[in-house]
Amino acid sequence: MSGRPHGIHAAVLAFGDRTATLTQVLDALERSAVDRIAVVANCVSAASLSELSARQSRSPGRYFVRVFTDNLGSAGGYAEACRLCLDQPDCRWIWLLDDDNLPEADALPTLIAALERIVAASEPQALACFRPSLPELNIPDIRLWRMPPRKGSCAGFNMLNLLDQLRPPSPLPDVGDEVPVFWSVYGGMLVPREIVEDCGLPRNDFFLYCDDLEWTSRISAKGFQIKLLRQAVVRDLQPPWNASGEYSSNLARRIRELPSIRVYYELRNRNWLSLNRFAGPRWLYVLNRISYIALIFILCLRFRRMDRFRLMKRALDDAEAGRLGKTYGND
Repeated sequence: MSGRPHGIHAAVLAFGDRTATLTQVLDALERSAVDRIAVVANCVSAASLSELSARQSRSPGRYFVRVFTDNLGSAGGYAEACRLCLDQPDCRWIWLLDDDNLPEADALPTLIAALERIVAASEPQALACFRPSLPELNIPDIRLWRMPPRKGSCAGFNMLNLLDQLRPPSPLPDVGDEVPVFWSVYGGMLVPREIVEDCGLPRNDFFLYCDDLEWTSRISAKGFQIKLLRQAVVRDLQPPWNASGEYSSNLARRIRELPSIRVYYELRNRNWLSLNRFAGPRWLYVLNRISYIALIFILCLRFRRMDRFRLMKRALDDAEAGRLGKTYGND
């Protein structure tokens, strides 16, 4: 394949009043080899709208913008961003980025070098950039990111995982710079058009949190490979929600630090995945559910956060009943 691949479209999801970070991301994309930049402006500020309008005027053929005043969440926002790219006949690859995901200068060239090998092999693959700020990617043993979670878990909690911690650690393999993974996050993913058309868009009814895990695990389940490229680095200009705060434990953050809306949707959607995408024996799920509820009850009682216990219990119940969508705050 001679020359760089054509038809790379950036799909940027902008939200709220983050004009300063959005500007940095768009400046980097304009300096890069992307052909077009699609932006979904999801409940953005007037300053962000003004910035996008000015860029459209300067580069009328390069920018495509859709504005939404009703919050679509990350799921609906990225679904619309992908749809906006697919509407362009010349789109062959979609590069997904948040409005605070700043690619390093060599991130896209690294992706393009991998693309050239993929195109030559005629095997569609999705590529994921490395984001050092994400705790789930910045771990010593990347094998934990290469496999689906254990079946029969409750919102990712599984008693067997506790037993693993009692075993002596096994030697870490040298996995290299291109690591096959089972799932990934939106920010930094480069996805070929045929994969999106085959696997579908992110699920709107997930609204917030874990929707990227649902979508990328669906891609893997369809038989397509996702590769994490460690040399293609994307920096987070703001700390990710699960990498901020005093506590390193997800459970402690859910109880003591995170806003209730985040706790509800993250826990509900994670449990839906446990029940529907990674279902195991019913008895094992029940055992893990009882153990998890007992654990959060004790911790919520200790921290005097029984309001948070009721919220987390409701999130688990809603997942079991299949109540998805924007249900937070609805009785």
